[in-house]
Amino acid sequence: MGGCSMSSTEDQKYKPQGFHTITANIVVADAERAVEFLKRALGFTESYRLTLSSGKIAHCELKLGDSVLNLGEAMDSFPACPLTAQIYVEDSDACSSKPWKPAPPRSCQ
Repeated sequence: MGGCSMSSTEDQKYKPQGFHTITANIVVADAERAVEFLKRALGFTESYRLTLSSGKIAHCELKLGDSVLNLGEAMDSFPACPLTAQIYVEDSDACSSKPWKPAPPRSCQ
């Protein structure tokens, strides 16, 4: 198969277990506050957290139902962005070698 196509089997090794082909991501100014809000107000559960030595949340995986939301703290290299998405494919090299017209956006700004 290969390339950018998606297979219908559950043994898709190109995406993490428990994730869907498209996974939402948000980058916010106060990740700790956002995590607490999502847990208290909407019932998300936290399944993974990567915290920097500064105490900022670099990456947090939150689950709701059968879906995962990735959330992180805005930093110089990752400005705040209301919503981005990860798209898991079998062969990212094959996808990235295809010409894009127009070119995909580089950031949320």
